[in-house]
Amino acid sequence: PLEKSFEKTVRRLGYKIQAAHYRRIWTEARFFYLEDELPVFGEEPYTGFLSDCFDHDEPEWFWLAVKRKGAPSPFVVRWTGTLDFQNALADVERAISDYRRLRDEFGEHADWIPNRPVYEMTDDTYYN
Repeated sequence: PLEKSFEKTVRRLGYKIQAAHYRRIWTEARFFYLEDELPVFGEEPYTGFLSDCFDHDEPEWFWLAVKRKGAPSPFVVRWTGTLDFQNALADVERAISDYRRLRDEFGEHADWIPNRPVYEMTDDTYYN
């Protein structure tokens, strides 16, 4: 079923990292909102929009997926579990650090050539 397929995709593709990153940004924005220091450009879509966004302790998390086999159709998932956001957040911080290191090493407008050692494949690694 679609639900189980989506759950596998969330695990396989590390969607918790995306969720942790957005939750981190939400937490920072909420801090500035509560301090009345959140820069806002333009008008709110409706009066009270920012209050609706930040007047609670945790954001609600939704994924919107579009089924690609057959006729495309939306599939909305509301996450009410815990996920392991602390480990996911550590992955986010590691990714940001890696990005900055590689940017400093190769520059912003050059290809980033991976620096991986040659992988030696043996009968043991192939058959096990």
